[in-house]
Amino acid sequence: MTADPLSPKARAQLAVLDETKRKWDRVRAIVEQVAARRGGMFRGGGGSLTDGVRIQPSSAVLLSQLGRLVIDVMQLLEERGFREFADQLQELAALARRGERAPQSATYRMREIVNHVYTGLGLAEQEVKGGDQQRPPGEEPAEA
Repeated sequence: MTADPLSPKARAQLAVLDETKRKWDRVRAIVEQVAARRGGMFRGGGGSLTDGVRIQPSSAVLLSQLGRLVIDVMQLLEERGFREFADQLQELAALARRGERAPQSATYRMREIVNHVYTGLGLAEQEVKGGDQQRPPGEEPAEA
């Protein structure tokens, strides 16, 4: 059985990044739901559960969920030292708070931020894995 080459600190950082990616997938899903509603896919009378149609949450509800989730992700990343995403996360939270003003440009910017942060999370994960494996042989991993 081979030993895990990652230090405890690197394993903790990877765990935070994994949790962040799970939450970020939810952020991405909410942004796409908001974009679909703004694009006109869900316009109309809606429906009730008795009609066999699931009631869709409004854009305002989705934006509220988005704002709370983005703040949660921001706090999670800042606690573990990943502050490079702070500006983008703050901008996304601000776009969610503004709501329905300038909907098309805001939706475009939200998608841009989501994709950029998702790419950054992947790069941060590679950096944690690669940086920890570049220790000189015989050097003990630093404790978290």
